[in-house]
Amino acid sequence: MTPRFRSLTLAAALAFGATAGLLAIAPAAHAEEGCPAAASGTPMSPTAMKKALAAQGFATVRGLHRVGACYAARAIDKAGHRGELMVDAATAKVLINARGAN
Repeated sequence: MTPRFRSLTLAAALAFGATAGLLAIAPAAHAEEGCPAAASGTPMSPTAMKKALAAQGFATVRGLHRVGACYAARAIDKAGHRGELMVDAATAKVLINARGAN
């Protein structure tokens, strides 16, 4: 391997690593944006959260997972609108409903 090729390969690897690192950090930062820093009470179980979201009109809830004091999920409401939700884990209050996602 020539020295010039080796330096180009190293530069490409560093650029890729930096980009991949930023992409890994960005979704987490965006997801916690609308979530309170501390829970407002005892967090619901995933099953209870799905039932609470169904009672609010979300027909389908997928990918439900905890993010700090919130749950994040992909959902479809009864009208068929898709969205990404950020929901308070204790109250089931929808903090963010990014429609048109997924």
